[in-house]
Amino acid sequence: MFKGFQSHLCDEILPAFKDVGEQLGPVLKGSSSNLIPALLLVFVPLQALVMQSQQSPSLDSGAMDPSFYLLAGLNFLKYIVFIFVFSLRTAEVVQKTSPIRLGSFFLARWAELLRENLRALARILLGLVLLILPGLFLALRYSFVNLLVLFDSRHPRGELDALKESWQLTRGWMMLPLSLFLILGASADFAWEALTAWLRQAPGEENFFTLYLVALVVDLGRVFVLLISQIFLLSLFRSRRGRAQPLNLELSVPARSN
Repeated sequence: MFKGFQSHLCDEILPAFKDVGEQLGPVLKGSSSNLIPALLLVFVPLQALVMQSQQSPSLDSGAMDPSFYLLAGLNFLKYIVFIFVFSLRTAEVVQKTSPIRLGSFFLARWAELLRENLRALARILLGLVLLILPGLFLALRYSFVNLLVLFDSRHPRGELDALKESWQLTRGWMMLPLSLFLILGASADFAWEALTAWLRQAPGEENFFTLYLVALVVDLGRVFVLLISQIFLLSLFRSRRGRAQPLNLELSVPARSN
């Protein structure tokens, strides 16, 4: 048992930390042209507007504030967008390829991404409804679904079930680092929510500019944690598949292997 963990530590976890150190700067630089405009001009202003609407008292005190659902939907969309950006930019750094247009790559993958995420989400939600822990367990086992859809050439050819393959790739000791990063992500999100509440309690009247700065500070922290997590996750993914095996960055469906 200890030998298995030692092998996993040396062959997968330590190289993943090394990849984070080496790739963080280049991936951040490559993502900045997409990251900065999206944050400053789209997500942060929208979040500030939703936060500002929360100040208005509800006519029915027993009803859930609609802004809660708007904020949750906005955060989910932001999460998906930056997962996609960071995964692609990290793959470009790994394979030393020239930058690929996000729009073209997204159009080539969006339908399969949506289908596989809905399949995974349905099972995870069912697990959460039952006893919570089964849902968290399924979320960990499906950690590689998006990466398989994006970068495994077998998937667009119909030769691979992303959910089944992710289940196989996350067996054994792989659950340990995935669990640690799930805890890290949840803790960071809780910290950013606490920071938001603290900043909003500062003396003075809340206005759009104040809420914009609050949302910007919180989102920068969340995005940085998400960036580190994606580099780490892609490194573990490559270790399980074999680091010599290239990531599929083609926009068209690859030819079937003989």
